[in-house]
Amino acid sequence: MESSTLRIEIVKQILKKIEEAYSMAIELGVDCGIVSRINSTANVIEPYFIVDLVQRKLGVEISKKNRTRSVVEARQVAVYLLNKYSRLSLQRIAQYVNVADHSGVIYHLNKINGHLKYDERLQVLIAAFDKDIADFYEKKNFDEGNSI
Repeated sequence: MESSTLRIEIVKQILKKIEEAYSMAIELGVDCGIVSRINSTANVIEPYFIVDLVQRKLGVEISKKNRTRSVVEARQVAVYLLNKYSRLSLQRIAQYVNVADHSGVIYHLNKINGHLKYDERLQVLIAAFDKDIADFYEKKNFDEGNSI
């Protein structure tokens, strides 16, 4: 492997570890103000924000052990968005959405990616979540820029 490619891979692994440490800090109740400032400088999407957004917009609790269609779809959407916007490992994503392990996350990703190919309603739903996430972070970055 070329040395620059190796360096890039090392940096990716370091960033992944930083995201995992950040998530653990939030779970342990570390001062969120400090952690959020660190996180915003790293331009990372907070996983709990994505989960909360999906639950609020779809009106379901994805952490419950429930297999109704609405809960399963919400869980799949959350997995898709967490995979897209965070640098969490599949195991950490599983913990956020109350799935047994990384293989459950892979299952949900495969299912939603398959449905996205032909389900226009799901495509519109994902696009709406993408816009909500982008709008929130654009406003957040604007507000933080004005406060300095």
